[in-house]
This record gives sequence, structure tokens and C-alpha cells, in this order.
Amino acid sequence: MTGTDAKPKLNIAIILSGTFLVPLSAFFLGKLSTRKLFILALVVFMAGSVLCAVAPMILVVCAYTLLAVSMQVVVTLLKTWGLNSLDNSTVPHGTPIQNTFVSVSGSLGTAMVVSIGALAGSPFMQVHLGFVCMAVFAVAYFVLMAVFVKE
Repeated sequence: MTGTDAKPKLNIAIILSGTFLVPLSAFFLGKLSTRKLFILALVVFMAGSVLCAVAPMILVVCAYTLLAVSMQVVVTLLKTWGLNSLDNSTVPHGTPIQNTFVSVSGSLGTAMVVSIGALAGSPFMQVHLGFVCMAVFAVAYFVLMAVFVKE
């Protein structure tokens, strides 16, 4: 697989991994507490971000898959935790608000990572600087989780 041939296949693999991870994360959420599963998913996310930041480009693809899988678990947990905290009468309003915030925050996060990555000179360093930025975000998420997510 060359560079242009690998991109669509990698995107399909990441999307399919999300298809399997949503039910698995719901299963694990029933077995573990939200806090424990969230910590595990964020540790995997941080490991994937750090690995992407320091690895050669061929390993970045593997580490990015790990990163995407852990992000799927984190997003599923956050959406479930957020909706479970609402009254039943407000859930129909909470779902579209939550989906809007996910889209907007994803766009803002992507813009920040791309802007910070553009500060580096070579394209190789841009990718790695972007992943360093994602690792910093993961640490910030971890601190916020430690403060706000309770058993």
C-alpha cells in the first residue's frame, strides 16, 4: 500500500473500529465504573499521542489507530455520562445540544492542532507537533476528569 492507497483504507478501519467499540464501551461501562473506564481510555489516548509524537512516520499510522480507538471510547463515555446526569424530561433537548457541542469542539480542536502544527517547518515536524498538542490536551482532559468525574 502506498501513501494515497493507504488513506481510504485507514479511514475505513478507524470507522469500523468505532462500530465495534460503541457496544464494547457500553459493556465495559456496565462492568466498571465511569471513572475507571475513563482513566483507562485517557491513558491509552495519552500513550497514543505520545507515541505519535515521537515515532517514525510508519508507526504514526499504527499509533493513530490506537488514538482513534481510545477517542471513540472517551466520546462514548462522555456522552453517556452527560445524558445520564439529566432528568428524563430534558434528555430530548440534551441530545441535540450535546451533538452540537461535539461538532463545534471537534472543529475548534482540529483548528488549534493544525494551527500549532503549522508552526513547525517541515511536514514531518508539523505532524509530530500536532500530536504533542494532542498529548497536552489529553493531560488537560485527565486533570479535568480527576476533578469532576466521581464514582
